[in-house]
Amino acid sequence: MTRLARVVTISVLLGIVAMFIWTALHYVVGRRSDLLVCQGEHEEECKHHTDFVDCNGDITAIAKKSCRHFVTMAAPEYEAKGGKCGYRTTRVICKR
Repeated sequence: MTRLARVVTISVLLGIVAMFIWTALHYVVGRRSDLLVCQGEHEEECKHHTDFVDCNGDITAIAKKSCRHFVTMAAPEYEAKGGKCGYRTTRVICKR
């Protein structure tokens, strides 16, 4: 193998490694954490949560601010009676 062929091979391999590292970092840094949104009358009554909306609040609006694409699902972490509308949590899963 000539010296030029070795240099080209090494350059191509370094390019592939750099592209892999960039892609991996982009995925990790670009990924947003999932949200746990509590909905109820008073935030202090909510247990573990990342965001809060009142009884008439829009969970989808919070999700759109944090995630480009998302799925929402009822979360069993906290649900209770009380206040005007009770308290419940919704998990927002941000998707890539």
